[in-house]
Amino acid sequence: MGNIEDAIVYYDKALELNPKNAEVLYNKGNTLFELGKIEDAIVYYDKALELDLKDVMVYVNKGAALFALGKIEDALTCFDEALELNPEDANALFNKGNALFKLGQIEDAIACYDKKLELNPKDVKALSYKGNALSKLGQIEDAIACYDKVLELEPKNVKALLHNGNLLGKLGKFEESIICYDKVIEIEPNNVTAWINKSDKLIILKKFDNAIICCDKALNIDPNASYAYYNKACIKSYLNKLTEAIELLKNAIKINPKCRALAKKDKDFDNIRHTEEFQELLNS
Repeated sequence: MGNIEDAIVYYDKALELNPKNAEVLYNKGNTLFELGKIEDAIVYYDKALELDLKDVMVYVNKGAALFALGKIEDALTCFDEALELNPEDANALFNKGNALFKLGQIEDAIACYDKKLELNPKDVKALSYKGNALSKLGQIEDAIACYDKVLELEPKNVKALLHNGNLLGKLGKFEESIICYDKVIEIEPNNVTAWINKSDKLIILKKFDNAIICCDKALNIDPNASYAYYNKACIKSYLNKLTEAIELLKNAIKINPKCRALAKKDKDFDNIRHTEEFQELLNS
């Protein structure tokens, strides 16, 4: 932090000597952005643009700052300004894609990611975000293909492995899904999400003993892992162990109240749904 704040002092001294130095104004904006002073950063980007309206990176970084403030449409305008100056600017294309995604314009977002990938087919971030967008559109197999390309470039990319595990599950390929989670666990043994998601698929396959082991692993790592309690409750319901299921579900709901709404519709609880204890818990 000290070096960053020292940089601000340096830029201020430089601006005292020359208040119209666009490069220093831009760099001070970047430093303020890094410090989390987003609105101040935008002020300096604007000052830089007053001196040089053709600086692509200033538009891109101003857009990123506006995006960080949740001003997505204003951010999109900045990225478009940058692309008018340089239609092949990779940063502007990527950021425009992200803005469009945020606005729900998913197909247009994919078009931006594709243009970035034309410039660099091995761009892991663009491939990953394109995978996210395809998944959002329900194009599961195409999304998996994107994440597979990511994994060709970065075999230990945990996010891509988790995405593929989830998507393979949606296709009913539960064994393949579990393989993805196992790879994550091999890379990050304390990845709670991988343990819980693996337990999900094992429950579907009725491999309850192994699913319990996964849930317990998750809880050893994070005692507040609500979905580990929830999944154990599902298993106990399958096994008609009412008292244990209720206690586990109580723990899940106490940590994460969303589990109550989830349980109301979850067929995993059909074995105990009719009981007074279950109904009392869900309606309390």
